Amino acid sequence: MDKVAGFAKTGVPCMNLSELDWWKTRGQGATRVKRSLSMEVPIRSFFGLLAAAALLAAAALLASCSGTDGTKPVGYEDAFPGAGFDRPVFLAEVPGATGAFLVLEQAGTIRIVSRQGSAWVKREFGKVEVTGGASGGDERGLLGFAFHPDFPSNRKYYCYYVHDGSDVLAEGTADSTLLKDSGSPRRILLDIPDPYPNHNGGTIGFGPKDGFLYIGIGDGGSAGDPHGNGQNKNALLGKMLRIDVNGRAGGKGYAIPADNPFLDGSGAPEAWAYGLRNPWKWSFDPVTGELWAGDVGQDRFEEVDIIERGGNYGWNVTEGKECYPQGGSHCDPPGGKPPVWTYGRGSKGGTSVTGGVVLRGDPASPYFGSYLVGDYGTNNVWSLRKNGQATPLAKPPAIAISSFAADSQGAIYVMGVDSPVIYRITGL
Repeated sequence: MDKVAGFAKTGVPCMNLSELDWWKTRGQGATRVKRSLSMEVPIRSFFGLLAAAALLAAAALLASCSGTDGTKPVGYEDAFPGAGFDRPVFLAEVPGATGAFLVLEQAGTIRIVSRQGSAWVKREFGKVEVTGGASGGDERGLLGFAFHPDFPSNRKYYCYYVHDGSDVLAEGTADSTLLKDSGSPRRILLDIPDPYPNHNGGTIGFGPKDGFLYIGIGDGGSAGDPHGNGQNKNALLGKMLRIDVNGRAGGKGYAIPADNPFLDGSGAPEAWAYGLRNPWKWSFDPVTGELWAGDVGQDRFEEVDIIERGGNYGWNVTEGKECYPQGGSHCDPPGGKPPVWTYGRGSKGGTSVTGGVVLRGDPASPYFGSYLVGDYGTNNVWSLRKNGQATPLAKPPAIAISSFAADSQGAIYVMGVDSPVIYRITGL
């Protein structure tokens, strides 16, 4: 049975354990009354059966709300009461600043939210001059952010955004408090011309095992990848890029890691993987280092991939596991890596996949080690295993899911561009 924000689809609230214990007590009480009589009175038997039936129904409802393994129902609570946000697309703890979180607002504002006494208070970290991202389904704006691994000491951060028809990666610095931009000019590392306003990618992040910066870039937009960027290994669009921000070489503001796959001239040296359409949201498993990505589909399928060195993820030869365009006969891309999971678009439940995070909070949780992923349009949420097994979870309110996040304690958050509230997900 599907569950929505702690309620079964029938509209009946999920029963808690104390309520179930109450039904057990009622049932036991009826049994005790029955046994105290010298004769079995039919009406007492009836009530005993009624209580037993109620107990079974309660247990069934609890299972429908909690899962057959007895886990708690998944729910959603306001993580930062009183601190609303405008089109939030990213959340992370601030390294070195205990209790402070950083939030990106798509139209270009970077916020800090932290406690003051019992209240959550937000303030401005800084602004980025962006194009778009202020309304509707606009895919542009301020899209990605990453703290340097040594942020508490060097105060460097990186932001990814769209400005005047280019996808831009910039390096900035925070002031000594770590909670505000220093005001020094940001250094531009990448400025990639993008022919259309959609498919800009968005996520950037440092590899937990290698310390290099990864940048997910869309195929340039429009529909169907009209410029063929996905399969063109020399183009930076339609790729997962990987660079070394601690060095500079070849006249660029960064260096190329020595083990990037196309250093033999067969592709752009920055490219780590290719054949991507729009890797809007992705993240690393902090334990294994695997890179899990949601790649937004075109007409028929949304997909989730594990991105590997030199991998070809099929676009625009395949969409999901099938030929693109539908009915095509030549859809075996060289070095092709099939997705971990796909789901259908439209009436099949999907609109646009929003990649999430690998759950590494409670080792006793049945969801531990699974990948949490959602859908922007339907607000569906799943727990996904590497074998492709996807378990539907309770939906959040209708927020247009833009991003998931995890903090250092393993707590999980979800946000969307249609809601000022960032939710903490409970029951995982």
